[in-house]
Amino acid sequence: PVPVLPALVRTLGESCLTETVLPVFHATATDTSWRVRYMVADYLCKIQQTMPPAVVVSELLPSFVQLMQDSEAEVRTAVSFKVLEFCQALPADQRVPLIETHVLDCVKALVEDEESHVRAALASVLMGLAPAL
Repeated sequence: PVPVLPALVRTLGESCLTETVLPVFHATATDTSWRVRYMVADYLCKIQQTMPPAVVVSELLPSFVQLMQDSEAEVRTAVSFKVLEFCQALPADQRVPLIETHVLDCVKALVEDEESHVRAALASVLMGLAPAL
């Protein structure tokens, strides 16, 4: 269901967010299978592009933070590759405070992650985050 979420929003419009898309998004973002959470992390920015800014801040940002703290290294790796893209797409007028408040602590933890491929994924995008701040 994860790859279908952006298409659902584009096809049905924002009116389907509360009833259809967000419940599916939250269920998949917290699924017990790491492979499902991996798909959410991988498609997160595509989903973000279809959402209104208020929904991105209130619904997607907390899930993004949760995925950065996931117990599975594969999920943390996938979301690490998306840190820059996700942060750049945050609402411009709120970007810096949102990054400072919600994202930086998680990034600091990922920099010291025990899994080298998580650190490598983050390193590949981290320098691009500086201009966003």
